[in-house]
Amino acid sequence: MRNTAKDHVSLTAFTKNDNKNKPKQMVKGIYLSNRQNGGKRMLQRRLQRRMLAVVLGSVFIFLTACASRGTAPQAESQPAASDPPLARKYANVIVYAFEAAPEVQKDYPEAARECQANVITALQMQNAFNTVSPYKAGASYRAGTLLVKGRIKEMRQVSTGARIWGGAFAGSSYINTDVVLIDAGTRQEVRKKEMNSATNAWAAAWTSGASDRSLPADMGKIMAEYILSVMPQN
Repeated sequence: MRNTAKDHVSLTAFTKNDNKNKPKQMVKGIYLSNRQNGGKRMLQRRLQRRMLAVVLGSVFIFLTACASRGTAPQAESQPAASDPPLARKYANVIVYAFEAAPEVQKDYPEAARECQANVITALQMQNAFNTVSPYKAGASYRAGTLLVKGRIKEMRQVSTGARIWGGAFAGSSYINTDVVLIDAGTRQEVRKKEMNSATNAWAAAWTSGASDRSLPADMGKIMAEYILSVMPQN
C-alpha cells in the first residue's frame, strides 16, 4: 500500500508538471506555426515580385517591338552622303564579282554573291542605263562604261535561331564594305566609297530575323542607290 501511495503521489506530481508545460508547448507551437506561415508569405511575395518583373519586362519588349514595327525593318545604312557627282555620265554599268575578307567568305560564303546580284537588279529596275550586267572574263569594255567593284570587309549576321531565342538581346547584324567605281575607257578609279550598314535589333526581333538574313541583299540595294545618286543627269 505504501508503494501504491508513493506511485500515486509521483503520478500526480508528473501530471501537474505536464499540465504546467502544456501552455508553453502550445505557445511554442503557435510561434513556430506563425513563423512558418510568415516564411511562406515572404516567399510568395518574392515570387510575385519576380513574376511582375518578368511580365513588365515582356510588356516593355512587346511595346518597343511594336514601335519598331512602324519603321521599315530594313538595314540601317549610313545616309547617302552628298558626295559630288562623277565627272561624266555613263551609259553602261558592269559589275564585277564581289570579293570578301577570308573570315567573311568562310562564315558567309553567299554574302558577296547576294550583294553583287542585288546591285545589278536594283540598277536594272531603274532603267537609268543602256545595259547593266555582270563582268565577263575576256570581254572588252569601252569608254562610257562604268566598272563596279565591291568588297565585304567585315560582317556579322545573327542566325535565325539566335534571333528567335535571344530576340533583340542577340545584338545587331552589320556589314562593312568598300565599293570602287572605275572608268572602263581610262581604267582610272573615279570613286571609292566605304559603305556600312547594320540592322535594328528590335525590328529584327519582331520579324524573326528577316532583316538579318537580307543584310547582304540590302547592302547591294544601298550601293545601287549610291551609284545612281552620284551619276550626273546630263
